[in-house]
Amino acid sequence: MCQVAYATRLLMADDTKYVAVMMPCSVAIYEKSGGNTYVASMNVGMMGKW
Repeated sequence: MCQVAYATRLLMADDTKYVAVMMPCSVAIYEKSGGNTYVASMNVGMMGKW
């Protein structure tokens, strides 16, 4: 996700916009093509269990 070309493709597709929370920001706010706005954050506690 750190490569610009790869990150661009991830952030352009509605199915994968949620991965923005794994980028340097811990919260992502994005709009899908249908016009709905979403707020996503990483569940760090859950990730720590793995």
